[in-house]
Amino acid sequence: MDKYLYWVWLVELQNLGPITQKKLLEEFNNPESIYNATKEELLKIKGIGKTRAKKIYEDKSLIKAKKILEKVKQNKMNILIMNDELYDERLLKIDKMPILLYYKGFLRKNDKRIGIVGSRRCTTYAKEITNSISTYLAKKDVTIVSGMAKGIDGYAHTACLNAKGYTIAVLGSGVDICYPKEHMKLYKTIIKNGAVISEYPPGIEAYPKNFAKRDFLIACFSDKLFVAQASRKSGALITAKYMKNLKREVFALPNKITIKESIGANNLILEGATILLNKNQLLENEKDINKNIEISNDKEIIKDEVETKIINILKNKVLTKNQ
Repeated sequence: MDKYLYWVWLVELQNLGPITQKKLLEEFNNPESIYNATKEELLKIKGIGKTRAKKIYEDKSLIKAKKILEKVKQNKMNILIMNDELYDERLLKIDKMPILLYYKGFLRKNDKRIGIVGSRRCTTYAKEITNSISTYLAKKDVTIVSGMAKGIDGYAHTACLNAKGYTIAVLGSGVDICYPKEHMKLYKTIIKNGAVISEYPPGIEAYPKNFAKRDFLIACFSDKLFVAQASRKSGALITAKYMKNLKREVFALPNKITIKESIGANNLILEGATILLNKNQLLENEKDINKNIEISNDKEIIKDEVETKIINILKNKVLTKNQ
């Protein structure tokens, strides 16, 4: 764990985000060199400024970093830093991606990842489609990424695990803390068959302010995102926004406009998200939709090609009352 000491020191410095941390690493190659840098050397780095340079130069205490590493060891946690092979190209390309993450379980390299998120209070229809899609993807050896929340997140993880798949749960707390507590069995199963991961060190509770960062990490770890259901103010919409910023495809499941839990997902479609018509879309190249609509054993997503054409017409045409 000693090799992570200066990495933990660097990420725990106040008012120093990933972009600035990466600028420093580009110049000094490693956190220990940043720790040992003179104030003059720090001032030479573009964008650091006198205040930050002074803070970095004067904050030489390693006590906090050592305590964190002690907890990491006690809780049998792992650390992922941007120099590791498992911190792959998808993550390296994202400026605001944290340079250090904590996790329990194991990570896979170069796997295909689909994020699945949605409402905590979801309809039976959204639950059934989530279970069906998660099972299908797991059997295709696709990693399911979600946030281990109640509702859609929990159903996505559970269906994946039941199909002997691999899943990643991104937490808004330290990975030594199970949130919600009702998901303790799920939490333990994910650790055995996948990974729980977070940018927060051990001991940090799941405060509401943490969930936006959790949602950002879900987007970072996902090649594509499926929003199974979302109300107007759902956290799933935050994840979808991050995906759009990363120029990654977002899929949404259409549902009745009379259901408040579906307003957010329906609006995503209105704003340009891809309508999910069949499971294969999540495995195909962007916008390359399979014309043959697949019917699951549980529920059919779209009955036939005629309905697909109707939806495409309605999506791309403004209709008047007379029409």
